[in-house]
Amino acid sequence: PLSHTPREQGVAPPPAGPLPEEKRTKRIRQTKTMGCQTSKENPFRTETYDAEQKTLNAVYPGAMTTHAFSDYVKKTLGKHGFTKESCLCAVSSCPDELNRGLDSMEDAWGESFNLGGLAGMPFTGKTGFGAFSHHVPDGGQLLVVFAPHVGITKDGELGKIQRVGMAKNTTSCGSCMAAYGAACKKKEVCQEIKEKKADDEGIVGDVQQEKMLAVVSARIDEINACEDDTAKIAKLSDIVYEAIKKEILAIIPDDCAVPVAIVGGIQINTDYTSKTDFFHVRDVMLRSGPGKSFERIGGVEEKKAFTAA
Repeated sequence: PLSHTPREQGVAPPPAGPLPEEKRTKRIRQTKTMGCQTSKENPFRTETYDAEQKTLNAVYPGAMTTHAFSDYVKKTLGKHGFTKESCLCAVSSCPDELNRGLDSMEDAWGESFNLGGLAGMPFTGKTGFGAFSHHVPDGGQLLVVFAPHVGITKDGELGKIQRVGMAKNTTSCGSCMAAYGAACKKKEVCQEIKEKKADDEGIVGDVQQEKMLAVVSARIDEINACEDDTAKIAKLSDIVYEAIKKEILAIIPDDCAVPVAIVGGIQINTDYTSKTDFFHVRDVMLRSGPGKSFERIGGVEEKKAFTAA
């Protein structure tokens, strides 16, 4: 079984120390082909759908494929000295299996640290970022990539997706859509969350989703003011993006000793038969050292220029 260690299977464990580069690359590629819906090796991913592209272009103009996004980040940050050898990458995205498309970042930056929980919110917090920052190569840099996600079906419906082996479409992001549904039913959900008690061990059973309910409930009127369902879901994704960005900036300490780059956007999932997933870049920001401010070095306009080149 996959859960068994080499020693449990009667096989000698691998030698200590880092793997040679060619074996490390092979291991990453093998991991990405083990049932990953967004893998470029997925034999189902062969189709292009006009309705999907129409919604994509209308809601997220200039969005690029996840692999083109990885190239864009590599090229943009490479101008500032970020390399695979010197940079450690962290990803804050929803644990949904749909989002493994961002694993393509490993080809450019190596294995990544996971900061994210439901909806892509960095639930590991300051402690998680502190651990991540202590793993940076000597004299190196930190890169944080963050994104909520949203689906588009082959019929162009935003907020849903057809998954492998399922006849009916399901929501994407499920956490965001559930939070929106709950907030619509009861605007006082934030107060309900505050009053909810922990279990006997002092652990709230659904703490991450409760945070998402609070984020969405605080701005539910803005969402419901939108003219149609597509606009509402797009607004929902924007609000969650802004909340994640705020949290990311809050967990990075002012005295972090190394350069830090943050790259944020919307990850766009497509049906399992569609050729590729997409990423809509919103912010590329760099802080050169402790006590410095983040400066914008990329984003939507710069990304359009990159795409056209």
